[in-house]
Amino acid sequence: MIGSCKLCGSVGVLKESHVIPDFYIRGLEHKRVTGKKGVSQPFSFVLSTLADLADEEGGAKQRGHWEKILGMKEYLLCGKCEQEFSEYESYARLFLYGNTPPPLKKLPLGSRIAAPVGQAGLEDLLDVRKVIVDYKRLKLFQLSILWRAGVAKGSFFEDVNLGSFHEMKLRNLLSTKNPGLDTDYACLMVDLQHNGKGCEDWIEQAKRS
Repeated sequence: MIGSCKLCGSVGVLKESHVIPDFYIRGLEHKRVTGKKGVSQPFSFVLSTLADLADEEGGAKQRGHWEKILGMKEYLLCGKCEQEFSEYESYARLFLYGNTPPPLKKLPLGSRIAAPVGQAGLEDLLDVRKVIVDYKRLKLFQLSILWRAGVAKGSFFEDVNLGSFHEMKLRNLLSTKNPGLDTDYACLMVDLQHNGKGCEDWIEQAKRS
């Protein structure tokens, strides 16, 4: 598709970019035998109350179906900008999960520190850790997802509205590879677990709260 890159503004061939990084989408998949030949194919499962999915039968669909229906892929970036975002994603993927194939499983990171004051007895719930990270790449990874969700047109991101000021500010930070101050768009990352198992196969629709 020919168009203007949403990030750098250059006109040319656009890539069909993942709004949510591809490695997370692949983390949702499971294999299911289908078709006359009984070939194992990747499926993902979606539960949704979105009005425009009312006519969809829901449930498990083959690879690419939900990405198309929900707008998780969109022609947003030129090849150069797509590659820059891919570098941030590669860092986050390797840092958080290593290079093992899906299903994703978080690596044990950093060293444990004492539970917050007044939270005695909740050590298993509030497992706070000190972790050394590449601030620039991890922050740009987070900002790239926020910005992509803000400019995306798919129904899955319909509640993400950055406004013109923040959309432009994020675009400028990403265009110049500048993560900004630690007080600019501060992010809180939480490792959700239940009985020691992660929730990497769960992507919730973004809501303002």
